Amino acid sequence: DGFLLQTIPNVSAQIEAWCLPYRLQAPLEATEKHDGGSENLIVRRLPVTAIAEVKDLDDDSVLDGAIDYDFVPESGLLYLRTGTQASVIAGESGIPQSSPYRWGTGRRRWSVKYSAGMAAVPADVKQSTLEVIAMLAARRDLSASVVALGDLSTSHTRGGMPLKGDSGMPFITESRLARYHNAGITF
Repeated sequence: DGFLLQTIPNVSAQIEAWCLPYRLQAPLEATEKHDGGSENLIVRRLPVTAIAEVKDLDDDSVLDGAIDYDFVPESGLLYLRTGTQASVIAGESGIPQSSPYRWGTGRRRWSVKYSAGMAAVPADVKQSTLEVIAMLAARRDLSASVVALGDLSTSHTRGGMPLKGDSGMPFITESRLARYHNAGITF
């Protein structure tokens, strides 16, 4: 069916775009440059599966991941463990504050080479994609303003399709995929 051949890649692309910065496909290798002077460096794609290299472009030194820094895979945050490559911040008494280290200052000073992505598309993403395709097919075939999928049904529509907000996706889809979506992260 031509409808399905067109709809499947379009719905998949829409869902993946909404889930950014999460990469819902096989891990990719990326290298990014980041400004220094902050407590954390934040990579653009999630979840981070590995950090291959963190390099100070001012002197071409490579940091040791076991000693110098650590990262949080789910958020993409890299933070320093030691002050060897950083400026130490101390309070009035000379005692370091909660995050005592900042990445050395400089525009595009830090290069981060990493991989990010998922080994397989999560089941909830697959299910959501299928549900959106089913809703579109029902709308096409029945021109219905009420769509029912199993125990789920709704009559809140815009042009026959149940929506929430400005994402253009059905409420149930947006709700199920909320953990992958972070509208607050922009690059």
